[in-house]
Amino acid sequence: AAPGVLLITETNVPHADKGGAAVSLIERQVQLLRDRNFQSENQLHQLLSVARENDRLGESLHRLALSLLSVDGLQHIPALTRQRLLDDFRVEWVAVRVACQHDLPAQTPEWQSGEALQDLLALVKKRVQMGVELATTHKTALFGDDAGLIQSVALIPLQGERIFGLIALGSQDPERYNPRVGTLILERIGELVSAALETWMRKTP
Repeated sequence: AAPGVLLITETNVPHADKGGAAVSLIERQVQLLRDRNFQSENQLHQLLSVARENDRLGESLHRLALSLLSVDGLQHIPALTRQRLLDDFRVEWVAVRVACQHDLPAQTPEWQSGEALQDLLALVKKRVQMGVELATTHKTALFGDDAGLIQSVALIPLQGERIFGLIALGSQDPERYNPRVGTLILERIGELVSAALETWMRKTP
């Protein structure tokens, strides 16, 4: 035989039980290949699942962008954003807060004065924050009576030259907005909504 070539057909591995048949090395190698093939199939299924989820998120971002482009007034943007996140991105709780600088729209939970939002805006950074620990007062201000159900929170800044609002996402799953989870999609959501708000703010006298 050539040096380095394993003659798998000539080697037997003795079985621990003397009365049992010896297990050939080739059978062991076949089983090893089966195990590796099973692992490869699992990895392939995982990759396909991730690819399908990325496609779904891409479509959801596209629908959000189209909705924001076709919105017919500044006052509708927070409610539209909230509904899209609930329906298309499968978010359990969404709170949108924007500092109102105009007479329109009237002050609502979504639109408040900069002074009224001061405490909440102080929590927001320039980048998306995952796994944010909120005080009970802040959580209640955002999620109302459901605040006690929420176990993880993400904060998305709404900003241009300065931060003028936020989107808060809540989940009962403590790991949903784990700090180790990527934030790219949430960053894009924040950019789209911020751009739409700024465009309409410039139009609104």
